[in-house]
Amino acid sequence: MGWEMIETVFVSGKDALAYFYEDEKWYSLSAEETIPVSASEVRRLVNGGGEYYLLRGLSKREISDALVKEKRRADALFLTLAVLDEQASISTRVLLAQQADDLLLESSNRDFVLKRILSWPLPTNVTAARHSLMQIANTFNHVAMVLKEVFNFQPDLHEVIARWRESAEEVGISQAGLSSLRSELVDAGFFRAVLMATVERNLHDLNSIIVTNLLGGNWSPQERALLLDFQRRIQSSMKRTREYEKPKPGRLFKRSPGADQNKPSEDPFRPDLPSNECASPQEARLNAFEAKQRVDKQINCIKEMLFRDRLPLAEKYVTDLMRFQLGRDDQEYAVMSLCNLTASALDANRLGFADELIKYAMELGPNDIVAFTARAEVLRRRGKFAAALAAFEEVISRFPARTYPLNGKANVLKEIGHFEQAAQLLRRVQSDFPEDSVAFNEEVGVLRSQGRHKAALQLAVANARRFPLDPVTRSVLAGSLSRVGRYAEASRHYQQALALDRTEVRFIVGAALNTHSAGASERALRYLEEFLKTSPTEVPLLQAKAQILRSIGQFSAAKGIYESILRGFPRFIPAVLGLRAVAVLEDPIVAAENKVTHDQLESELDWTGFRTYAVALVAADRPREAIQAIEAALPQCPWLGQRDRLKTTLGIAQMKNNEPTCIQTLQTNLESLEDRQRQARLLFLSHAQIEQNRQSIARVLLSRMVTTSDRGIQSIKEHLLRASAGKNTGIGKVDLSSGELELALAA
Repeated sequence: MGWEMIETVFVSGKDALAYFYEDEKWYSLSAEETIPVSASEVRRLVNGGGEYYLLRGLSKREISDALVKEKRRADALFLTLAVLDEQASISTRVLLAQQADDLLLESSNRDFVLKRILSWPLPTNVTAARHSLMQIANTFNHVAMVLKEVFNFQPDLHEVIARWRESAEEVGISQAGLSSLRSELVDAGFFRAVLMATVERNLHDLNSIIVTNLLGGNWSPQERALLLDFQRRIQSSMKRTREYEKPKPGRLFKRSPGADQNKPSEDPFRPDLPSNECASPQEARLNAFEAKQRVDKQINCIKEMLFRDRLPLAEKYVTDLMRFQLGRDDQEYAVMSLCNLTASALDANRLGFADELIKYAMELGPNDIVAFTARAEVLRRRGKFAAALAAFEEVISRFPARTYPLNGKANVLKEIGHFEQAAQLLRRVQSDFPEDSVAFNEEVGVLRSQGRHKAALQLAVANARRFPLDPVTRSVLAGSLSRVGRYAEASRHYQQALALDRTEVRFIVGAALNTHSAGASERALRYLEEFLKTSPTEVPLLQAKAQILRSIGQFSAAKGIYESILRGFPRFIPAVLGLRAVAVLEDPIVAAENKVTHDQLESELDWTGFRTYAVALVAADRPREAIQAIEAALPQCPWLGQRDRLKTTLGIAQMKNNEPTCIQTLQTNLESLEDRQRQARLLFLSHAQIEQNRQSIARVLLSRMVTTSDRGIQSIKEHLLRASAGKNTGIGKVDLSSGELELALAA
């Protein structure tokens, strides 16, 4: 009895029922009984979107055993999700967690739950309540293990699903088809498998997952295209996180020898500090002032190691700093130290290290708004905009009365081209916090990113009237004037900003570069020298001086400044890029040998380095390689501003390669560019017209549209006007002057 073989069985763990066909009738089998059912009930399960598993060749007893197993898995999922329901009372969630913990003891149930929950990002209100939820979960080892993994992988999951949505949009699959495909892939554990391959940066596993699913399913051509496009996008995003920047779990989170690595720490505020590494008696006796002095010294030392490119020492010193601060129970100040160091790691372009630091800060300060906002900013700086947006939304949900996360979210929306949403959010902040100038100035940035420079200027003027004593608002107005070529007025407002705050180096640099753009390079250099007399090692001032020297052809002097900066701070990326630019101008053939591939790029500085390499290829008479590199990189570049610059470089490479398409490329988004970029584009467009035997068009562009007083641009303009007056007998080898190459590097 019960051992007869059943050919086909539909098992629904959620409904605690199994359906099978025997003796020309359909039956449902539950834990209690077997009863006949209509075929329409089975069709509702199979065709109505219900969850079921198809099994073949089982006896009734085996069906019953399979049903019990599926029921336990479904219950484990339901109870785990119920623990995440913030609407339930604490006592209810404790009872649910207790029952879930018993079921999650089985590894197969844990795997099933993770496979389902890690197939789509959690709602923002759930992630915002993470720490209150984990306080309950930490009492139950297996629930805590599952939920910690779920919460920790949310940023990566947001990125994976963002790529999925992009692929779906690219392929144009219907919503019904997409829903059906997603359901099948969730059942197969596809998204969690892709997530884990992404986190581990394992391309082999990713490719294996895609191939296995392509071979194992009866997919339509459109569904196959979606999976292949998704594979390509995930591959690109995986490669963008450089191996040497990968977070190294355990580097800062060291457990005591013999500790259970799967057991959550009993002390959530000092999760990974071994008890035998607490502060020594001498350290514990330091007073507050002495302790602060020591911490400041340690932080400065870590920053120096980051910029000196000595990462192992920086890691060691961070561990020592945490041992000291946590040993004195200075948990709040430890979080502040980690946030401070995160900002320095970002400045040093140590993005993975910054990510590791801020994750540790979040562990130590579960209710620290600065730590959670900084984490969102780290994700933004890495170009992971979907994860950054979700992170800012979580902070906003937890701390609704704070302006910084709201402004941060608007900044991310601007970066991904959602300008109207960004502007609406900033106006809401302006209404709620009318005395906070940041949101007003950020809206100017949104208009600039749209290419609406006149509207941005009008708003900047209104903001300066609203906040007449705010130096940053005044400098934003100065920058807006400079962007539309009104250099004299910009200079006056930069001086007013400096009068309000003499210590802000950015205002000095802005004023100098504005003077340089106005065609007074020597005066700009003298202006910088005045400040360098009292601050001879101020790196931003030295960097600005080198930039101006490079642009006026004094390569040796610029090179000397870059090298002096790098002797003290080898990891100061702007100086590294400046030195590469000089190499392009002095010896492009050698510079072009330092290959930069687009699959290792994250930050804006990374993409600037890639663009410098592309210009080097053009200068070294390898334009075809430059075109191929840029065309491969453009779809992967998340930064809108860098895309415009890459298109300029692409147009130059096409011109160098005698391709008529260069004219169309150089005209792309021309009117939306800021003044200096637009003037540079017009010069290259004029050059391209000359190379295509359209001298009359080139003369019109040069005489009527290139109107800047920038000395470098004027020199190139005069050269091209002379070239347009002569006769071009045919398209031959295109030569670019050193001035044009410098403009290509800067534009």
